[in-house]
Amino acid sequence: MAKEHAGGHLPPGVFRVPVEWSEDKAQAIQIEVFDFEHLDSLEDQVREHMAAGKPVSDLVKRLARLWMCKEKEEIISKLLSVIIQSKKPGLAATQLAFAAGLYVTASVTGPELAKKHGISKEAFQQGVERLREELGLRQTRTMRDQKARDTMRQTNYRPGKLKAA
Repeated sequence: MAKEHAGGHLPPGVFRVPVEWSEDKAQAIQIEVFDFEHLDSLEDQVREHMAAGKPVSDLVKRLARLWMCKEKEEIISKLLSVIIQSKKPGLAATQLAFAAGLYVTASVTGPELAKKHGISKEAFQQGVERLREELGLRQTRTMRDQKARDTMRQTNYRPGKLKAA
């Protein structure tokens, strides 16, 4: 059995059993994996399309639409699994939105969101970074890169000075 990560979500490529809800009970449903792509090779599909007198561009557009739908489904599933498997779904959703840059135009900062959720700004930012890296999101214009974070950490370091409690 796959080990879950600290945030409660599964590693990439590992999925849970599909279920169907009936009368407030989850029931596992059987899925059958069928490799439709290998039923006819791409070359076979192109030949059949051309033999029927249809432009190849129609086939390419149809295949692109299918691929895009599949990609969208995978992305949505991954995002929702991060949220629903989290111990704090509201925080996970906020961190995802922040990582995607949705708060940039609203002029809401990470420290403000951290305060709203009752966690430190460092913990909030670490969660954002973890999700950003896991999902392959690029940094928004307001995010510091690793070099800038390291520089800031060294600049703010004060040996021998402890904060009074």
